[in-house]
Amino acid sequence: MRHLPLGFIPALILALGLASSAPAQGPQDLLPALENRPADEAGRFSLRLSLAERLERPDLARLEDAAQSLSARVKAQDERLSLAKADSERLLIERAALENEIKAKSARLQNLLPELWTTSIAVKAGMDSAVSPWDEADRRLAWLGAAYAAANQELARQKEKSAELTRNLAQQEELRAQTTQLYEQLEGTKDSLLEAKLRLLKEVMAVRRDQAGEREMLRRVLGLLVEMNFQPQPFSNQSLDKNQETLIWPVEGPLLAPFAPQDTPPRTGVWLAAGPGGKVVASAGGKVAYNDNIRGLGRVTILSHGQDTFTIYGNLAKSPLKLGQRLAAGEALGQADQYPAGGGPALYFELRFREKPINPTGWFALSP
Repeated sequence: MRHLPLGFIPALILALGLASSAPAQGPQDLLPALENRPADEAGRFSLRLSLAERLERPDLARLEDAAQSLSARVKAQDERLSLAKADSERLLIERAALENEIKAKSARLQNLLPELWTTSIAVKAGMDSAVSPWDEADRRLAWLGAAYAAANQELARQKEKSAELTRNLAQQEELRAQTTQLYEQLEGTKDSLLEAKLRLLKEVMAVRRDQAGEREMLRRVLGLLVEMNFQPQPFSNQSLDKNQETLIWPVEGPLLAPFAPQDTPPRTGVWLAAGPGGKVVASAGGKVAYNDNIRGLGRVTILSHGQDTFTIYGNLAKSPLKLGQRLAAGEALGQADQYPAGGGPALYFELRFREKPINPTGWFALSP
């Protein structure tokens, strides 16, 4: 990477209007502000460009700005989606209350019907009787009128609450469609943001001549996914859940090398023989979060399964998947390359929660 001459830096600061009335600084004092920014508090690789990098690589500066703009759009869309979800929850609570009220009013109406019938029979008997005094008949008529009035009021309230429930259901349906649309918009923007950030990661590493090993590169990519909250919509019963024995085998062959994080170098995944043809399938339904080469692992595909859970498929000879593409469990993912130790095609496979590797063998449902 080319560096700015030291004599140019003070002039640049003045031209940008960054100089102040503070005591004059020498070039050696200004250099730290223009050096590569360090990793953040968690020790992550920083994607933020230094001023020198932005000046030297305007294309990267534009990419960084585009990523920031997409991040702002993701935040705004996420807020709108949260509001829609809150409205949906409110309507569900209102619906439950309306249904309970309608049920109670129906019970009251059912209790009034026998009373109406009894009073009506008594009034008719009194009107037909020659000996029944008129004041008694008048009282029974008054009771019957009051009972009818009460029944009519309950019936009117019942109709009113039923109309409210109909409006509530219509609003829920409208919100359901709106929420689906907002979620699809958010997913699309997150896909674009991830694509921009992965490209920025690759370019910044090239500019800084950073040749991260496979473990560090995986850590950076997974850290980016977790930071972005890259959570795809669940695949109903095909998604990976928190229970073991929910993964299908991604290849047909047996275990070649076990999970051994204590080894030197540590093995945070397993090697599996891929069998004839080397076909690789998705172990669970998920979304393509990464599909590129990683030094030491060849072509690598990462699937996100939600809840910060990821499966990693390495040593692929080819994988035609696109970023953001959805795969169902068992759907073709790619083709395995030759096992480094010889003996035919093999797949390197990892299961991760956030960035923590987990032994995947206990999660496979059936033996290959």
